[in-house]
Amino acid sequence: MKNHSYNFKNLTGQKFGRLTVVSLDKNIKGKIYWLCKCDCGKIVSVLRSSLTSGNTKSCGCYKRNLDKKRFRKHGMTNTRIYRIWSGMKKRCNNPKDSNYNFYGGRNIKVCEDWEKNFINFYNWAMANGYKEDLTIDRINNNGNYEPSNCRWITQAEQTRNERSNVRITIDGKTKLLSEWARESGIDRRTIAKRIRLGWQKDELLNQVDKNNKNKRKRRTSRCK
Repeated sequence: MKNHSYNFKNLTGQKFGRLTVVSLDKNIKGKIYWLCKCDCGKIVSVLRSSLTSGNTKSCGCYKRNLDKKRFRKHGMTNTRIYRIWSGMKKRCNNPKDSNYNFYGGRNIKVCEDWEKNFINFYNWAMANGYKEDLTIDRINNNGNYEPSNCRWITQAEQTRNERSNVRITIDGKTKLLSEWARESGIDRRTIAKRIRLGWQKDELLNQVDKNNKNKRKRRTSRCK
C-alpha cells in the first residue's frame, strides 16, 4: 500500500457487495478513494463513503445485469420503439456514435426518467401518438429528450426540420438556418434556395432578391 500521511480506517481486503478493496487509491480534499476489484474482474476507484454506505456495490455490472433482465422480461428488445430509445441514448451518451457531435457533443441529454427506464419512455410514446411510421422529434432543437420537448412526426416532416436545422456562418456568427430566417424576416425556404444557387454568405440575408433585381433591370433596358 502507498504511504500516506493522513489517518484512515484501512478497508483493504474488505468486501462491499461485489467489490473487494485492493488498496488505497487517493485523497482528494479529504475524500478518500479505494481501488476495488469487482467480481467481474474490473478494477474501479470508489469513494470510501459510497462503499461504506452501500451506495456502490459493483463497478456497474450489477445494474447492467438488472437492466438486461428487466428488458428481457418486457420482451421488447427487438421492437422498433426499443431501437428508437436505444439510439436516442447512444447519440447522447456514446462519443463513438457517428451522430454524437450533433447531440451529446452539444450537451443534449436524455431525461433521467427515460434514460434509466425504457418502460417510462414506452408508456409516454404510447400515450402521445406513437405509430410505426413516425419518428421522434425534439420541438426545441437545442433542448433535451424529455416529454415536454418531444413529439412524433412523419419522416417528411423530420426531413423538413433537418433542412431548417442546417448551420450557417455569416459574419462570424453560426446559427441555424431557421434562426437566421426568424431574425432576418426572410423565409427559410428562400435562404435555402439561395444556398443551392450558390449565393455568397454575405448575400443570403439580402432583403432584395438579386435575381429579381436583374430581371427588372433587363425589362427596363428593353423598354428604352
